Amino acid sequence: MKAAPGDTRGRLLLAGCCYSIVITVELSTGVSQVAEQQPMRAWVNGDHLVVEHHFGDKYPVQLELLNEAGQLHQQMRVVGPPGRLTVPATGLASGIWCVRVGNDQVRKTLPVVVVR
Repeated sequence: MKAAPGDTRGRLLLAGCCYSIVITVELSTGVSQVAEQQPMRAWVNGDHLVVEHHFGDKYPVQLELLNEAGQLHQQMRVVGPPGRLTVPATGLASGIWCVRVGNDQVRKTLPVVVVR
């Protein structure tokens, strides 16, 4: 059954019994469109870890570097316009590291492979 804003009646058929129900469909009913976000990327470039983000400068950007066991290795907060953050990666062992980048509203975790 399709519903349009303002519909208030519907019928439900369960196991051979018919029930009448009242449904009010508001304009806000449904799944809202999520604003399209720019993708975030992270990679190793020589002795540095590079994180590309598109957060504005309204909230500080927080970057956390986690090892394979999920333990916090490094943490930093940066205030500034969207762009690239560069973090020294000389002390990182080979393996898969997780970069958690976010602000006060959105957070994303990105995997990064380090090969020595």
